[in-house]
Amino acid sequence: MFSKENVFEGLVLMALLAGTSIHSSEFLTGEWSGARQQAHQAGIDFFAAYANDLMGNPIGGQSQGFTNAGSLDTVLTFDLDTIAKIPGCSLYNSICWRSGSNLSDKYIGNEFPVQQLYGGETYKLAELYLQESLFNRCLNLKLGRVCAGNDFIASPLYLRYVSGAINSNPISVFLNTFFSIYPFATWGAYFDFRIHPCLFKFGIYNCNQNIWKNKYHGFNFSFESPQGLMWISEWTYLHNQESNSRGLLGNYTIGGYYISGNAVSNYGYYLQFDQKIYRGLTSWGAFLFAPADRNEFPFFCAAGLIYQGMWASRPGDALCLGMTYGHYSDDMRKTELLAKRNAILGPFASHTQSAEANIELNYWFQATSWLTLTPVAQYIINPKGFGTIQNALVVGIQVSIDL
Repeated sequence: MFSKENVFEGLVLMALLAGTSIHSSEFLTGEWSGARQQAHQAGIDFFAAYANDLMGNPIGGQSQGFTNAGSLDTVLTFDLDTIAKIPGCSLYNSICWRSGSNLSDKYIGNEFPVQQLYGGETYKLAELYLQESLFNRCLNLKLGRVCAGNDFIASPLYLRYVSGAINSNPISVFLNTFFSIYPFATWGAYFDFRIHPCLFKFGIYNCNQNIWKNKYHGFNFSFESPQGLMWISEWTYLHNQESNSRGLLGNYTIGGYYISGNAVSNYGYYLQFDQKIYRGLTSWGAFLFAPADRNEFPFFCAAGLIYQGMWASRPGDALCLGMTYGHYSDDMRKTELLAKRNAILGPFASHTQSAEANIELNYWFQATSWLTLTPVAQYIINPKGFGTIQNALVVGIQVSIDL
């Protein structure tokens, strides 16, 4: 029977058999006898990729097991400048097909998923929006079905990790409140403008929880906003990124959001940075804050080091170390203690939640220009924060193929 697992096995086999004949190609399937370039010249770009997180926990957790979570992603972009002579305008569309199961939920029992590809296990329309770039890309606008996580509280560095606590956004903002992340798009508008050395971003998004439901497959186009609207902005100082700069590059960001909920409003703020500290070695960090009386994680932090190009012969490889820490709300703990005093037992009996942490070490191995293998080890500390689940060691590999 045809399944997505068959697709994955077939792609891996193709990758192993491809050999040197397409080693120099940017894609597994090659250049389609020049059709890719012809389409690009006509204003149409197509991109597809498949990735799979194969993970197991041989030690710790509620029990031991192995799962995989996969994602087939396609992107179709129409350059309306080329096609319709509309300067700087393009139409962007992405479609996603996900399958698999969640090791964290099924075997470990921790809060932060160890497989970043898990979520929305079905086929779905992801983003569909118009984009306009003006003044040599110093001003950019998006309007349509968009994901806030692609533009806010994000960094290309986060994509180097396998843990869902980091990739592609620090996870607490998603757990605390409405925050649309790929592949769950919502109606929204976004714009940014750049005045060197600063980048300013602003966005507004429709908070409709129906976008998370797989039964709609991304086609719930309702403008209803039962949870209100999310307003978000972040400002970034672009350190040593002028054309004549000679120092090490860095980015320093401050941001905040507000949700005008129909029942209870919510808000939060965050700080981010990344700084190259030596050749290919970059440090980064993210710190998120939110009120404890309405958020599960009022404090969350993530930090790490990425060393790319440790060996001159392998400039695309990277060694990545990252950690995350999420502190459960003290207000929630007070409620749990009150339940304990009244002999009201929850799923973990009379225990209260404190914090959960994760340490990840992986190696980003750029096998070819289209194949990336990322062996990874994660250590989950105090899963779910109750102190009742054994710390877990997770090992596995992420396979990514540009089709």
